[in-house]
Amino acid sequence: MSDDDYTPSTDEVRADYVRDHTRNFDSYMTGRSLASEQEVYGARFDRWLAAHDESVRAEERADVARLIEEAADDDDAPHLWKRGMEHAAWIAREGA
Repeated sequence: MSDDDYTPSTDEVRADYVRDHTRNFDSYMTGRSLASEQEVYGARFDRWLAAHDESVRAEERADVARLIEEAADDDDAPHLWKRGMEHAAWIAREGA
């Protein structure tokens, strides 16, 4: 595998983020330990990743709901089938 094909893991990206944000940290000047500062930036990265993942899941749910709603628009479909599809779209959209 060439360097161009390499994709870092989430742990590697997190470690780089923490390292880059604490590279010039001076515990003597701040009165805080480097480890505590690294925990702060690690937690920030974790929160960003969780928000990003939730955003991706919400987009996926919206896509599924749209596809289900398109299928439910079939005028030849039985009434109960259409109601079931509408309910399935609601579930997908709400993430229930």
